[in-house]
This record gives sequence, structure tokens and C-alpha cells, in this order.
Amino acid sequence: MNLHYSPEVTNVYARNFHSSGRIVANRGGTRSSKTYSLCQLAIRWLLTGRIRKDQVIPRGVFSIVRKTFPALKASALRDVEEIIGTHDLHILKYHKTDHTITLPGSGRVLEFFSVDDQQKVRSRGRKILYCVEGNELDYQNSFYQMLMRTQDLVFIDLNPDDPYNWINEELEIKRAQNRGDVEVIVSTYKDNPFLSSEHIREIEYMQKVDQELWQVYGLGEYGKVTGLVFPHVTIVPEMPKNLRDRAFGLDFGYSNDPTALIEGGVMNKNELYLDEHIYQTGLTNPELAGLMKSLGVGSQEVYADASEPKSIRELCAAGLNVRAAVKGADSVGFGINTLKKFKIHITARSYNLQKEQRKYKWKVDRDGRVSNDPIDIYNHGWDASRYYAVMKLARLASGLSMTGRNR
Repeated sequence: MNLHYSPEVTNVYARNFHSSGRIVANRGGTRSSKTYSLCQLAIRWLLTGRIRKDQVIPRGVFSIVRKTFPALKASALRDVEEIIGTHDLHILKYHKTDHTITLPGSGRVLEFFSVDDQQKVRSRGRKILYCVEGNELDYQNSFYQMLMRTQDLVFIDLNPDDPYNWINEELEIKRAQNRGDVEVIVSTYKDNPFLSSEHIREIEYMQKVDQELWQVYGLGEYGKVTGLVFPHVTIVPEMPKNLRDRAFGLDFGYSNDPTALIEGGVMNKNELYLDEHIYQTGLTNPELAGLMKSLGVGSQEVYADASEPKSIRELCAAGLNVRAAVKGADSVGFGINTLKKFKIHITARSYNLQKEQRKYKWKVDRDGRVSNDPIDIYNHGWDASRYYAVMKLARLASGLSMTGRNR
């Protein structure tokens, strides 16, 4: 049985390991390693009982929480599973029924739950709390209830895309001044030495195209992201069963850009539902075909990027019903306008599509005027959604006015 655990760690891990505040807020830009580093710290505690250099908590519960469980599963829980597999830590027992991981005989438990169930929020106690994307949570009804039930230590991570969120106002400003027990760790992609050169180029591209995005996701500093292409969406638990016009949109990627497969469907007259099935880099076409079949896509209609005819042919040869999405003049603008005529609902498990929604922006000129031309980043899931919309919903959308929610 393997208890050896010597992970490669980033500066973010080291700064959290040497931290001293009761509440440690990790404010970081994209790819700074904040979530992965805190998951590494959680595994180290589970194995050894040591949570920081000068702090040992030999027994108890470490809670990792997020607003919804699908988002938690796609982020921190996935990272923990990867760490356990990479380091062959099969001595740790994952109890899937209650989503806990234990080291038998240690008295230490790592648990995962979402805060959309208030009974879990208000009835559980713990030694350590970690809030993933903490700014998604409600301060009074979620975070403060859990804080009161946490004996020792609280970690939070967040992307600082709203300077008026409660983490800044209640913790970084008020509590830090009144109690002095809040420590803030600001990190950027430069704190993560394991990024590829392609990832670094992608992140630094933000500096050239949009200073708001760069401030928040490049530098990890508070800023307001304005001019979002889809500013208003609703998060729903799952796709309703009685949808019509169901089909898929597919955007191809490979090394740096992910391949995105999004399912769409309509309810009533103007309620559009989107569900993320695939969002993954490094997929070859045979691998993509196998994954799509395993997800039950089968003979269902899939509309893909017309600029990839070879990929479309290969997927069709594998038995999938993939067609090219028609591209005309201003196909991007037409697709966006088609989507914006609907009230858009995104499933809770569509973690990456939700992340793109908070970053996908219109270009802004030097005088601050918003254009009708979107920035060509953070749009892979939305491109897939466009392909679905223009092929399945254009006729329906022509009878609808632009929704006030997504102008």
C-alpha cells in the first residue's frame, strides 16, 4: 500500500502551506493552479494530518464545497481523483454513495457536497472548509453558516470578476481590518510552472485584445468584466425531458483549444436549454467518435464546424450523424443573434460553458465603445451552440424579437 506522496507543487501550494490566517482567500487569474494546489494540500492532510507547516489537525472532517455538485464534480473532485490516481494512493477509500474519501484508521475524512442543499450547510460541522469558486456562494445563507460550523481553518478560491462581491467586501476589507485573521494570496498563471507554452500564449493574448479580461483573468486583480456577449443566463439542474428540436453542436479543437459538444433543445416558444457533453483537449477523431458513442449520441443530429470537412467525414464514417453547419456572410453574428432571441438556460453540469459565459465579450475600442464583433477567445462551447442554433432554430428565431435578457 502506497503512502508515499511527493507531488510537484507550485508557488501557490507553497504559499498556502506557509499561510497563517484562519481564513485564506486565494484570489487568482486563470490557470494559476489555485484549485489544484488546494486539492493537493487536502490530500496531504488526509495522509498525514498536517495542513500547514506549523499546523497539524490529526482527526476530523475536511469539507470541499461548491454551489452545485455538478460544478464541484467537474473541478475539485476531478482534481482530487487525478491526484489519487497519479500517485497510486489506493490506500485512500472513495465512498461514492456519500462522496467522502478516507484513510482507514486515521479518523480523517475528506467530504464533498454542494450548498444548494441547506440541510447540509446548516447541519454539518468540520475542522477545515474549502469553498471552490467562493464568490458563487451566498454570504449569509451559505458561507457564514458553514464558517460558524468550522473549527479551525477556511480556504476560499475565486476569480475576481466582480469587485463588489462579498469576499472582497466582507472578508478582505471588513474582517481583515476588524479581526485581522484573513490572509489573501493573489496568484497568476506565472505562479504555475507546469503550463505549456501554448497555454501561456493564450493567456497573454488577453492583454492585447481586452484589458478588462487581462486585469481579472491575467493578473488576478479585481475588475468588472463588461460587454459580455451573453450577460444573462439561468442555471438549471438538468435538461427537461419534453424538449423539442433537440440536437448537438460540435466545435473541433485539439492541442490548446478544446473540442466542445453541446446539446440544445427548446421548450415553449423561446426557452433554450444547453447541456455540455464534451469539453476536452487532445482528442483525435477516432477518440472523439468513441466518446460520442459512449455518451449515447448515436444517430442524433450533430452540426459541426464546416471548416473541418475531413473531421466531419471521419466521424460519419464511424457511424455518427454529423453534418456541416452552413456558414454564410457574418455567420458568427448571425449565430449569436439567433441564440440571443431565446432565454438561455444552462445545465448545472455545464461547467466550462458557464465559465465561457463569464468571459466571452464584445470587442471594446479605446474610447470604451462596445462593438458588434466578439473577441475570438472563450467561445468554444458557444461556437458549438451557434452551430446547433443556426441549423435547428433559425426559422423559429426569425419569429422572435431579441430577448431583453441577452441584448
